[in-house]
Amino acid sequence: MNLVLFNENEINKLLPRKDSRATHVMDILKLTPGQLFKAGIINGVQGNGWIHKIHDQGLELEFAFEDDVRPETRPLPITLVCAFTRPQIAKRVLRDATSLGVERMVFFSAQLGEKSYKKASLWEKAEYEAHLLQGAEQVYTTFIPEIELCHSLEKALELVNSCQVIVMEKTPEAVALEKMLIGKKPTALVFGPERGWTEQELKQLAEAKLPMAHLGSRILRTEVAVLGAVFLLRSVMGL
Repeated sequence: MNLVLFNENEINKLLPRKDSRATHVMDILKLTPGQLFKAGIINGVQGNGWIHKIHDQGLELEFAFEDDVRPETRPLPITLVCAFTRPQIAKRVLRDATSLGVERMVFFSAQLGEKSYKKASLWEKAEYEAHLLQGAEQVYTTFIPEIELCHSLEKALELVNSCQVIVMEKTPEAVALEKMLIGKKPTALVFGPERGWTEQELKQLAEAKLPMAHLGSRILRTEVAVLGAVFLLRSVMGL
């Protein structure tokens, strides 16, 4: 953790000794009362924290936060739309896309996708939140992407209809992403399932007249393709 994050309602409460943040402050940073560590309020301001007192049950912390949010830490106008994938891959996408400043992520059930992926504890028990926090803590940002889960491609596209939408798919008409003129307006990148699209889903994409883009001729792992596209999109946006 480069930045230790807290919910606003945790600020005046004892931090349990078994909490991973207490373990980090005490056992990794090896801080003693009065020594500072970088802290932040989720989706809010940053500042410093320090141990005031150590109790058997946990740590009594104090904080001094900045008055305003740092502009450079705010999320970028980028939304990821991804078919549900293997939980281990999804964890990497969640963590690293957060580190890159993605504002929102929409995961959907593709028709050829493995149905068990959506039922994983990562989603059903909201375990994904821990991976978002890891990504934010790594890069000194307090902002956590909004996560939305939906049952179909059609619903996912409805959720991003206010964005310019680009489908990441290697087709004859696809253009290299870095050659697209995009600007800084909100943009959604759509990534399909490992097994590909069905004819019905391809028809939906065609009827929506969404532009297709690619990352070159190589077949990339899902997490590599997602992060590569976000990097390129940041560059094309001038961010």
